[in-house]
Amino acid sequence: MYSAETLISMVDGTFKNINNIRVGDKIYNKLFKPVSVSRIHLQENTPVAEIQLNNGTGVFFISPTAKVFSHCSRIDGSQCAEYCTIADTHAEGGKLKNSIKILSPESDVVFTTFNNSNVSLTKTTYCIHTLDPTRTFFANKIIACCCNEII
Repeated sequence: MYSAETLISMVDGTFKNINNIRVGDKIYNKLFKPVSVSRIHLQENTPVAEIQLNNGTGVFFISPTAKVFSHCSRIDGSQCAEYCTIADTHAEGGKLKNSIKILSPESDVVFTTFNNSNVSLTKTTYCIHTLDPTRTFFANKIIACCCNEII
């Protein structure tokens, strides 16, 4: 779940704030296939963390349980690509954990800030639903997953 200022990548090459997305809008899934928005889910008073990424997007707020696509190095040295909650991707001090990289089409993404210390901070958050089986979209240029549901 993402705050209103989260930028969504539109098929026409523009970005639109998630709170301005409408049913029928065309967005990209993680495979860069155009998909139509079928529903927008919003939730009021969601506990959020403030984050900023190094990919040129501004500060936005996200539910710590929201999932993003990441690349991980396991303890045994093997590599995996999987969905990971935002809360699981960062270490103390807001740094991205050494073993995890958030994937973006432009480059690997790291946190400029991650502030999850103010647990009383809440916002209205939004999530996009499509009929696409990947259930993914680009939120602030990273691969996001629709309401923690992955198919």
